[in-house]
Amino acid sequence: MFLPMVLLYGMRQVDQEDELNIQYMRIYFATCMSITLLVWLYVRSKVLSTPNDTVLSVSEADLKPANPLGDALGVKSEDTEKKPMSVTEYDLSKVKEKLNQIAMQTVIVTGIHYQWQVAMPLVISSTMAVIGLMDDQLIKLYILGTTEEQDETLKRPFKAPKSPFADLMASAAPEDTEKLDDPSAIESKKDK
Repeated sequence: MFLPMVLLYGMRQVDQEDELNIQYMRIYFATCMSITLLVWLYVRSKVLSTPNDTVLSVSEADLKPANPLGDALGVKSEDTEKKPMSVTEYDLSKVKEKLNQIAMQTVIVTGIHYQWQVAMPLVISSTMAVIGLMDDQLIKLYILGTTEEQDETLKRPFKAPKSPFADLMASAAPEDTEKLDDPSAIESKKDK
């Protein structure tokens, strides 16, 4: 929780204009992102090597990453149709999602660094990516060896993490978020 603030403070103590420091930050970024990629490729190989044909009932909303702003505004997913999927297929879809996140993060941070010559995102994003591995359900299952019986959060389909935006919006104006569920309330606001 406090790690980003500690990193920001630590990065302010480093001369980010020095070419040698920038080179070290680039190496650090490449190393951390490579480690993260290799860990997810290892998890993928573990998923494929331990097939589990147990059938889950999964909706499309269970497969998509959570939309933090949608949760905060009270927008509900309309697709509640459940379809059968094996545990292996589900886990592979989650691994694919993580690999896509790594690719997008690498492209975006690299683009920011080269376009605006900002070095701080190199260190912060890569450090947070590596630390984020420790809290992931698939890492706990396939690498750390935790079972679903030991940790209730590892039961598939995984519950989306609670959005901090949703908590903030709910405490700020609970009556407004309830109105978002009612389409007539939204239409009446448009008419005004």
